Amino acid sequence: MTVTAFDTLKTAKTLTKAGFTKKQADAQVEVLIEMTNELATKKDIEDLKLATKKDIEDLKLATKKDIEDLKLATEKDLELLGHSLTNSLTIRISGIAAIVIGIVKYLPV
Repeated sequence: MTVTAFDTLKTAKTLTKAGFTKKQADAQVEVLIEMTNELATKKDIEDLKLATKKDIEDLKLATKKDIEDLKLATEKDLELLGHSLTNSLTIRISGIAAIVIGIVKYLPV
């Protein structure tokens, strides 16, 4: 955060004129210095806003890439599954055909 400057001597004099002792005025000025050092300036907020927008845009791009990668991987998996199913069905159909041929041989003509 940015340090916010203010006239500490003027503030202490104003407090003294209002009835504060010098010790009280000095203590109040110290508290004000600490408090203002923790405040965000408009620039701090704008910088954070811009950084957040950039982070969101980066996340959007990364998410799009992740989705595309997942889509490609899923398509590949489905293609492999299709080949596996085709091979499995081919083996089963061949087995059934062999059984049918075997049965037909023993049927009376």
